[in-house]
Amino acid sequence: MFEGDEKSGDCNGTEWISFRKTWEGSCGRRTPCCWPATSWRGSSRFILLGATTLFLPVLSYVLSTTSEFDSCISSRDRTEGPYALDNSAPALIAQCDQGKHLILVVTWALLVQNVMTNMSVVVAVDDREGRSVGPYALILAKLALKYYAVKEAQQSFSFGRNPRLVFRYVQQLPLTVGEHSPLPLLVMGEETRHVEKEPHGYVFEDDGDEPGTRLHKGIGLVTMDRVWQLDSNSMLDLPAPTTQRVKDLCLSYALFKLLRCRFARYELSENTSIFFWSQLLKDDSEAHRVFGVVADELSFLHDYYYTSLPISYSKRWLPIVGIVISLLSIGYCIFLVVWMLVMLIYFEGVDTQQLWCVARCHERTTPGHINFGSLYFDAVPLFLLSVFVVTGEAKDVTSYLCSNWTKVALTCRLLSGDEPSISMRKWSARLLRFRCKLIKHWDVEMGQCSVLTPLHRPPRTTLLAPVGRLLYLADDKREVNAAVKVSIISALRNSRNGQLSNGTASLCRWSQGGGERLLWACNSKSASDVILIWQIATSILEVRYPDQHQAISTSDSNRTVATHLSRYCAYLVRWHPELLPDDDAWSKSLYEDVNKDARQALAAGSSSTPPDYQRLVQLLSARSKHPVLKDGVKLAEQLVETISGEEIMAWQLLANFWSEMILYVTPSENLKGHKESVARGGELITLLWAMLSHAGFVSRTSDAARKAAAAAADRPAGDAATSSAGGVV
Repeated sequence: MFEGDEKSGDCNGTEWISFRKTWEGSCGRRTPCCWPATSWRGSSRFILLGATTLFLPVLSYVLSTTSEFDSCISSRDRTEGPYALDNSAPALIAQCDQGKHLILVVTWALLVQNVMTNMSVVVAVDDREGRSVGPYALILAKLALKYYAVKEAQQSFSFGRNPRLVFRYVQQLPLTVGEHSPLPLLVMGEETRHVEKEPHGYVFEDDGDEPGTRLHKGIGLVTMDRVWQLDSNSMLDLPAPTTQRVKDLCLSYALFKLLRCRFARYELSENTSIFFWSQLLKDDSEAHRVFGVVADELSFLHDYYYTSLPISYSKRWLPIVGIVISLLSIGYCIFLVVWMLVMLIYFEGVDTQQLWCVARCHERTTPGHINFGSLYFDAVPLFLLSVFVVTGEAKDVTSYLCSNWTKVALTCRLLSGDEPSISMRKWSARLLRFRCKLIKHWDVEMGQCSVLTPLHRPPRTTLLAPVGRLLYLADDKREVNAAVKVSIISALRNSRNGQLSNGTASLCRWSQGGGERLLWACNSKSASDVILIWQIATSILEVRYPDQHQAISTSDSNRTVATHLSRYCAYLVRWHPELLPDDDAWSKSLYEDVNKDARQALAAGSSSTPPDYQRLVQLLSARSKHPVLKDGVKLAEQLVETISGEEIMAWQLLANFWSEMILYVTPSENLKGHKESVARGGELITLLWAMLSHAGFVSRTSDAARKAAAAAADRPAGDAATSSAGGVV
């Protein structure tokens, strides 16, 4: 690693060997710039967590020992080890200068601190939500800003203490609902009102107004009824689609605050579900809009629990300061790179050593010199680290400008403050219209698995297949398309006055076609059994009615819904059974047993082409041993017989069944499992879980509160009950 050039008269060779062996090893330990860099991905973040634990003590050792080079070094100091010298040998004395090396090492250390600061997640939550501040979030100047922000956010009624305030606030709201005047759910500005503490939370102080109006009359307090007035507010002159988008973002933010109450285990009153039914689940609401609102809500939740971005909005000036610091960091890194390039090019071959020592023997007066290392060992890692820092800081700036948090905060600022200036209106309108496609706020995809895997695609035999199984990767993924969204929302609307069904409701509605004959397949002892039985039957029907890749039709849409949802439910049984109602270990074991039995049964008829319907049924009927696999084959045969060759009817029946089934298995009290799902950045069942929570479905059984909420949502606003009811959580 190091090269040396010694010229010092006729010094004893042993002196030089001793000197070089001593300081080459020490110099290697003083070159932290050669340590590997880190990245932002999950695996590198895990490595960084361990590396940063030892970073400060190691860096302290490196910097403290560099002072030794600033003093005179004598070879007589080495009296132990394989190169120990006796006192009769001539002493070699050297004066070493580390020059630019120390500057680059210190700069490298500061940049590493900057990277670790950016990667430190700081969260302000209620004590009942179970999150804490990371221990590494207290370093250097930029983290001082984070420290101030998190302290402000923890004490803010808009952030840290918000669930306790929202919980009591919604209990005081009347049950009146209306399309043009929705419930005044809190959006922003809670800190502008006086709050008093009660035994079960916080409430806004009574200012003498009527109970229905005093809660949201504050000048700085923004509620959903004020946001809904954007249609009649022409100060921004936004096009209709942008106005609706802004209103939906504020609605998502208000629902995000209600969902935080669920994670804090507070029971909300039924008027929140009435609001959700009346605003999003009414008959003329588009399914795409419903999914979009809930997806944005979960993106707010993800940002709040797993990034440091939200705490920057605890004060209005903090985002601006954060952007300025990021721009200064970018400017410094650019200056540093230019300085390094000029230094290396201009001083090439002259002064590009890490250490430069002037040495001479004690008896002689002619000095020599010895050089160690090259500044390239410092400059190259420092250059790469600078690029990494610039990328991270640019990402922070982009997050501020493109964030939904910024748009909601800006909208509330415009609604709560004085009349904005013309230039303020202009820039605000541009920012609200701007949508950055580089940032995905919530990416919902459906993992796909099938018990009868060989029928759909050959098993992965690449070297990465074991890694995929280790990391719980699905065999395939599919986007949640429009047909799936419409079918799920339709099934939810059909369940509003009753209870969630595991598919029996859709079979009973198909009584004229013999749906009652299939009810036995829904009466198994567990939800996982029912999922696998119907997934096997759906896979067999795919073979019976192969996709002809024709023009898109109703039959094709129903086929897409049935196949995608069936494989997604099987994916949940295999990879994420903790999100299902059954015991997770039992569900995973069940899938493995059924899949193993299916592979063994199909192996007997292995050939270059997949078996046709008759051959497939024959193989599975004759060679399968597991009762779930046998029931799946029996159900498939019964389906084919019942529909009498009507392919359209078959896919319509299966699409309705799977839409009900995915809703049935969604309600759960496993808050930890869904919080982990939010951390992964996109899971359909978590989106549906949040949706059902707002709709009042927190269990698979019927309850009076949900029926009352659905009935109240159907009444005109003036006829709605005005009394509050108990919680549904």
